[in-house]
Amino acid sequence: MRYLSFPSEQSHYTFGLSTKGFSMSLFLQRFIYSAVLVFMLAFGAASQVVRPSLSVGFMNGGRATTSNFYFKSGLSANVTAFINTVNPKITPGFSIGIERLDSETLIPAGLEYQVLLSDKSNTGFLTIGGGYAFAAKNEEYEKTDGFDYQGGAFFNPGWGFRWSLNNGDHLFVAIKYKHQFMKTEFHSQGMDVFTDRYNYMLLHFTTGIIF
Repeated sequence: MRYLSFPSEQSHYTFGLSTKGFSMSLFLQRFIYSAVLVFMLAFGAASQVVRPSLSVGFMNGGRATTSNFYFKSGLSANVTAFINTVNPKITPGFSIGIERLDSETLIPAGLEYQVLLSDKSNTGFLTIGGGYAFAAKNEEYEKTDGFDYQGGAFFNPGWGFRWSLNNGDHLFVAIKYKHQFMKTEFHSQGMDVFTDRYNYMLLHFTTGIIF
């Protein structure tokens, strides 16, 4: 049995919850609450003004630093609330998700646009998204004192295809290019701060459903 401790500015709260080797931070807890809230609001919207979407994905590529390139792969899950507009071919939405790249966990949140390529029920579409990915966990850096693992902005254009179901829902698949900016700071005992900036360059394969 392990215990979760969530720090606060005034005190510490400890919950007797078994994690079986997985440490959940307060930030991840807030992410879960936010994702559930977005999904509930989307389903509760009247007149189909908002259409919720669930998707999962696989990422493959690498991390580029000033001197090296490290191959990385991982998984993703996203909740998106798409908003119906006057132009049915253009659909904006707000997205929040979780990504796991080897030893790193990111919480991306931002905007996403889908642009349909035809009026047909089964059609291709272009997608463009961007936002900020919060750094939630890095098992490699957490082993060393003084490291501050931070997130960064991202953008991810792509192309996909979606199929209309009889009940009005849509299944889709998409392939995207994701560029993720990241930063890590190291605070030495002499109070010097060393900053390492690097980028993720990833192919992101996703599939999901729009309700």
